[in-house]
Amino acid sequence: MTVREFWDLPDRCAICCRTEEQAQKLLRAFANIGKTWSTGQSYLDEGPYRYDSETCYTNRGTTASRDFYISLGETVFEFEEIDLPTMTLEEFFSYPDPSRICIHAPTEEGALLLLMEFDRLGRRWSSGNSYLDLDMWDGWGEETVYYANGRYGRLGAAKNEGVIILTLADVGLAEPEPVVTIEWDTIFV
Repeated sequence: MTVREFWDLPDRCAICCRTEEQAQKLLRAFANIGKTWSTGQSYLDEGPYRYDSETCYTNRGTTASRDFYISLGETVFEFEEIDLPTMTLEEFFSYPDPSRICIHAPTEEGALLLLMEFDRLGRRWSSGNSYLDLDMWDGWGEETVYYANGRYGRLGAAKNEGVIILTLADVGLAEPEPVVTIEWDTIFV
């Protein structure tokens, strides 16, 4: 499960961090997707690790001990069960050679999500256009990759050139569910 999927769960649940290092990684991942403590304070400002190896963090912006959440009947995930991003999108765009790193978005929905995140960060295509003006997915479909230098290309070419290829999960994004469209003229024939 990704960090975003954890936050999207309808029921309150928690992630148990057995070490302070795990807690710091998790709280950084929460902050990277725009989450804050229930008080509105940034996860980067304060990261309480009060319960030693029993410290848990919820998808509602709170923290307590593992025993506390179990006593409430809530689901507690282990830190290792969560797919943390390999890097943030900011780190992706700051990669020393932006032509040597890309993100593969195998579906049109995933590509749109990725391009919306690029645009939210104020990034642009190398041409200067907004990422929302041109999606560039239709050209190569599931083979499309997006480079940190504002260009796009083909997955096969990136592999052949030894480019670092990240997935949506590697940058903290969950592949969205495909959109189902109904062709009304085929239903009422």
